[in-house]
Amino acid sequence: MTKCEPERSGEAASALLRAVDDTDADVRACAILSLAELADPRAVEPIVLRLDDGAPAVRQCAAIAAATLPTSCDSV
Repeated sequence: MTKCEPERSGEAASALLRAVDDTDADVRACAILSLAELADPRAVEPIVLRLDDGAPAVRQCAAIAAATLPTSCDSV
C-alpha cells in the first residue's frame, strides 16, 4: 500500500472509523484491517473493542489488526 497524502489519509480513516460500526460483519472486518494499515491513532480503541465482536471473522481481523498497531515502545 502506498502512503496517502495526510489529508486524504485522515479522510479515509474517518470513513473507516464509521464503517467499523456497520451492521455487515464483512464491512466491519475490512474496515478494521484497513485502519490498521493506515496506523491512525484513532483506530486503536475501535480495533480493541472489536476483539469482542459478535462475528468471529471480525474478532479475528481485530486480533490481526491489534497485533500490527504501533506501540509506544516502537518510537524508542
